[in-house]
Amino acid sequence: LGVSDVHVKHKLRTTREELILKRALSVKSAELEQRLRERALLFDIVRASASEQELDHVLDDIARRLGKALDLRECLLFLVDTKTRRLTLRAAYGFEKPGELLERIVLFDEGALGKVAQSAEPIFVDDLSTFEDSPLWEPISRQGAIAILPVVHHGQTAGVMAATRAGASGFSEEETGLLGAIGDQLGLAIRHTQLFDELRRGSQHDDLTGLGNRRLLRIRLEDELHRAERFGQPVSVLAIDIDHFKALNDRHGHPTGDASLRKLAGLMTRNLRRIDTIARIGGEEFVVLLPRTGLADAAQVGDKIRSIVERTEFPGGEGQPGGMLTISVGVASLQADETGADLLARADTALYEAKDQGRNCVVSATQLAGGARSATS
Repeated sequence: LGVSDVHVKHKLRTTREELILKRALSVKSAELEQRLRERALLFDIVRASASEQELDHVLDDIARRLGKALDLRECLLFLVDTKTRRLTLRAAYGFEKPGELLERIVLFDEGALGKVAQSAEPIFVDDLSTFEDSPLWEPISRQGAIAILPVVHHGQTAGVMAATRAGASGFSEEETGLLGAIGDQLGLAIRHTQLFDELRRGSQHDDLTGLGNRRLLRIRLEDELHRAERFGQPVSVLAIDIDHFKALNDRHGHPTGDASLRKLAGLMTRNLRRIDTIARIGGEEFVVLLPRTGLADAAQVGDKIRSIVERTEFPGGEGQPGGMLTISVGVASLQADETGADLLARADTALYEAKDQGRNCVVSATQLAGGARSATS
């Protein structure tokens, strides 16, 4: 070979080596960028968990971050209650109407979610169409891949995370490792936020009844107004007042009145949903916030509570008019462009009309020409 041929071959070999090196560097650079994104995601989760927001806000924020960062089709976060052996869906990403899915219950003996909650062992399925054990519900497509992982804190399963992806390629080894690390961090996030919730509880709850106070009602109402605007869901409130309560206190004394208030609080708590907020806002005045509930259904809830109270024996109730303790209820449902204060004011107006109509009844507020007024339910 001539000198020129050797030179050409050397140059070609150098060029090939440079290309191989560039490709390797490009791959490594992409991997580094991915690792940095993963670290940033974990940092975001840590930061979200360190906030002083309520748990549902934190979980919703984390589900959204996970969905976008990992290119997930859906992401669901469940909290686990080992005493009742069930999971409750508290955050959902990737659905047209995620609010309609929240609070769904899965028992420990139901499907893959329950298995993960019991065993604390993850389940990875690359092709859902071949998976015999349906892990979720109808809104979840039977196509694509799914990863179901436990959320563990100090050896206790605090939740379950489910992540889906379109196509049957599944999750890479690196991604499953990252999801595991995220699950561990989620456990810390849940516990941290629960501790904040416990601290908040002291300033947002009534000492006598254990119910929420005005502050908690304001916070929850703002949350529900935001959710109603975002998802187009109805929101209603009940304004409740114990009839002739001053007479009961005057006749039997405040200890008897306090006992009646505590019994009413317990009665309402047992007969309303977990997502409902019950607040004591005055001596014998209560407000119940009913998410995802329209006016007619809210009126039925109000009458259910009224009827139960009427049939229940209360301390000092035998001395009340009619020989029993009763309540009056005003009902209002959120209308377009209405503030929380407007909603509460209309419920309060309906309550006063219930008083005017003889008490022990339910009145629903309606919007009529000429301003807000109320009509019997």
